[in-house]
Amino acid sequence: MSSGYRAILVYTLADSEAKRGSTLSQSSIPIDLASANAQIWRTKQQEFHTRYLADSHSATCCTLTREVSPQFHWRLGWSRSECITVAQLRTGHSPLLASYLHRIGRQQSPLCPHCGGDDETAQHLLLCCPTHMQARTSTNYIDSTDP
Repeated sequence: MSSGYRAILVYTLADSEAKRGSTLSQSSIPIDLASANAQIWRTKQQEFHTRYLADSHSATCCTLTREVSPQFHWRLGWSRSECITVAQLRTGHSPLLASYLHRIGRQQSPLCPHCGGDDETAQHLLLCCPTHMQARTSTNYIDSTDP
C-alpha cells in the first residue's frame, strides 16, 4: 500500500470520526483542557483495547498469558527472546510453525508434524492440536482452549 493511499485512508477515517463526533449530544457545561485531554486519552485507550480483543492474533497472546492486556508481557518480566517468540507466533512468522516453514520453502508440508491433521498455525499449535492437549490442560498458565 503506497504512503499516498494510506494518507487518504487516514484522512477519510478522520473525517468520518469528526462527522460522527459532531452528531453526538453536546454538554452545555464547559470543560477545561486538562479534563478534555484526559477524556480523549481514556477513550483512545478503550478503543485500542476493544480493537485488540477483537483481533484474531491476540487470542494467541491471551492464551499464553491469561491476560487481555497487550502490555502484560512487560509486567511478566519476559526476556527479549520470549517476547520475540510470542511476537513471531502472533504474526504467524515463527520457525516453530510448519505452515511458516512451508511458506518460506524450508519444509515440504504445512501439516502439523505432531498430529498430521490441520496446517500447523499458531492457533492450531496452541489451541487445537490434540497432541498438545495434555500440556494445555496441565499447565498453570493456560486454563482453557477457548480463546
